[in-house]
Amino acid sequence: MENNQILQLYDTICDTKKMFVPMNTKFIVRNYKNQKGLSLMYLSITQKGIRRRLSLDIRIEPNKFDPISQKVIIKDKVDKDIQLILDNIAAKITNIKTYYRLADQVLTVDKLVEELKNNVPRGEFISFFQYELNKDKILLKPGTFKRHQSILNNLKKYKNEIYFTDINVNFISDYKRYFIKTGRSLNTYYSNLKIIKKYLKRALKSGINLLIDLDDIKVKNIRSNRVALSTEELKLLYNYYFSEFINPGQKIPLGTFLFSCYTGLRISDIQKITREQVFSGLLEFIPVKTETNKPYIHRLKINEKAISIINHTPDLLVNRLSEQYINLSYDK
Repeated sequence: MENNQILQLYDTICDTKKMFVPMNTKFIVRNYKNQKGLSLMYLSITQKGIRRRLSLDIRIEPNKFDPISQKVIIKDKVDKDIQLILDNIAAKITNIKTYYRLADQVLTVDKLVEELKNNVPRGEFISFFQYELNKDKILLKPGTFKRHQSILNNLKKYKNEIYFTDINVNFISDYKRYFIKTGRSLNTYYSNLKIIKKYLKRALKSGINLLIDLDDIKVKNIRSNRVALSTEELKLLYNYYFSEFINPGQKIPLGTFLFSCYTGLRISDIQKITREQVFSGLLEFIPVKTETNKPYIHRLKINEKAISIINHTPDLLVNRLSEQYINLSYDK
């Protein structure tokens, strides 16, 4: 099929709901020539009076491109390579338009430019998950981003490539069996599954067809038995922390835990404070869980035991450990 036919295949589609607005795309060659007599090629996109030009970073002799047929006049290998690139871009545009049409979504000029620049992965879930996660990095709290990245890494360990066509009810069951075999809890599995389902929803909204009804992915809340430390147990941990028998690798995890016990601070809040704030005697901070909602300043007087814990380990509140690493250290 000719390039101009490919580019215009969906340009005239417009249903009664006005969901699909005609869009015209074509390759153009800039008039300006460089010292070698080559001109830069652009992709021109127009829709309802809106026009965008996207540089293709391709340079060609102007007389070697036919703007009517949208074809390169091939005389050597370089010309063949340029034509191949243009064919690939044209096919990509067609795929993007197809995805948006099947998803009943409006494709605008800005969206098409974004799709072409970012190369959104639409066939393989691992790549799509990573793409969406990286896109959201500035919106997510650091701890949330790390947790989602950890869930993605777990998926990669299970299977390095997971195509959307592979994701069905059997896939979910197989992943659950694999997850439990690795010794992790059902709570952790369903917590992971909740995030996986979130990114599958995004895929569906972006026009990717799934072979599974997302309602069939059941995320359960498993009640866990939480056992609180007694006063005596806390004293034993406190004494062990200051003893000569403590494993050096446990000092920061245990010190962080004890500081939390004696201050009532969440681990996410401890990760943000400094030693200088502690030694001032009065800690002022905005809790992480409220900083994006209605932030308010907490003022907390630090007791002597909490200060002694920080004093005992100079690296505490300096060398930051992830919550996952700290929890792993407790398990050991």
